[in-house]
Amino acid sequence: MFKYNLKLALKSLRYRTGLTALMVATIGIGIGMLMTMVTIGHQASKVPYPGLSDKLFMVRMDSRDVDARDITLPQRMVNLTYRDAINLFNAKTVASQQTFNFKVFPILEAREQNTRPIQAMVDATTASFFDMFQARFIYGKAWDKSENGAPVIVITKKTNDSLFGGRNSVGEQVTVGTSKATVVGVLDDWTTPIRIFDASYSSARFDDAFMPYQFALDINAQRSRRMRCHPHDATNRLAFTTTDLPGLLNSECTWVNFWAKVDSPADAEQYRSFAEQYVIEQKGYGRFPRPIQNFILNIDEQYQMARFGGGRQQRLNLLAYLFFFVCLVNAVGMLLTKFLSTSKEVCLRRALGAKKKIIMGQYLLEVMMIGFMGGLLGVVMSYGGLTLMKHVRMYASDYRHDMEVLNLAYQLDWTMVSASIGVAILSTIIVGLYPVWRIVNVSPASQLKGA
Repeated sequence: MFKYNLKLALKSLRYRTGLTALMVATIGIGIGMLMTMVTIGHQASKVPYPGLSDKLFMVRMDSRDVDARDITLPQRMVNLTYRDAINLFNAKTVASQQTFNFKVFPILEAREQNTRPIQAMVDATTASFFDMFQARFIYGKAWDKSENGAPVIVITKKTNDSLFGGRNSVGEQVTVGTSKATVVGVLDDWTTPIRIFDASYSSARFDDAFMPYQFALDINAQRSRRMRCHPHDATNRLAFTTTDLPGLLNSECTWVNFWAKVDSPADAEQYRSFAEQYVIEQKGYGRFPRPIQNFILNIDEQYQMARFGGGRQQRLNLLAYLFFFVCLVNAVGMLLTKFLSTSKEVCLRRALGAKKKIIMGQYLLEVMMIGFMGGLLGVVMSYGGLTLMKHVRMYASDYRHDMEVLNLAYQLDWTMVSASIGVAILSTIIVGLYPVWRIVNVSPASQLKGA
């Protein structure tokens, strides 16, 4: 019976092919727009570092001046001062690993001919950074813990391609500003579409290299201007980024990201208690004038609180759902038109003894096939929509984004492909129930009276 219904369904699809194609296109366009928006949100909501995201904690403390405005959202809390980062890093805690990092912007240059210097964005950090954030190496490895002040550097695959033509550059010399550094490792491309390790959660340009924090300070590499300072320090902010390094290191300016790896919830609570005791101790030195407010959250908690994708993404999703609903309403009308045009044939079959459920099965099978074809078209249109959105994002950023990183944020994975086809089939069946019910309940007498 299934083969017979399948044969009739295929024959019915070829009947009024223009209307069938229009229905498939309507479903495909609706699915394409819906899955484009849903996929963007799906990729943005993926928590990186599975298996570690509940163990990697960002540490933030309210060391601002007493007159600063209250902060309730963790993502708006300031980073750490340099002295607090060093104190926590050197303290004995329950954390299995700790690291901190800050941005510097030196010029990188190789001795290779036909290569241009790079105005680089570099993370100054510790040796433990690479293991904590699961960095993958193509060549070499990270520097040792004892080399946090050594003139060494880890470069990315993109930087290695630019400076050394992609070959194994471990052991080569790179000019960093006016100093020299030895390449000890080359990183593979990141598998996450956002920079989580610097708390920017940005999909824009990734870092070009990583160097030991003490080496970055020793060569006085230019630092980022993104720092929050107490009023008495604010006037020196420009000098802090370029020349007045001792002033910056002893100031109350916050500019250092700090991470701790804590292996269990009990240890996490103990670490929070340690951080609170640290603030109490610093208050005794006249620091931390505000009430104690520490935010020590793992990556999972940060994602949940920040609601990545945000209100803008939710509004786009709502528009996509509404557009898809309109497409389904149009599909109902077209199905009614197509099915009711075969009412005489259906009534004749019923008059000859065909049961309603047999006829209903045939038309539902046809509806499923229309949904399947619409889903396939929707997958193609989703791919095109994501490609378009990716290029729009690149254009809007004035081409500052890395295309390889954007490819991760706008990729159509198999989960979304399956969802596209599944949603298309299910929604088409749902909206097709009424047209199918109408056609099988047409009275044979009303259609065959004049036949």
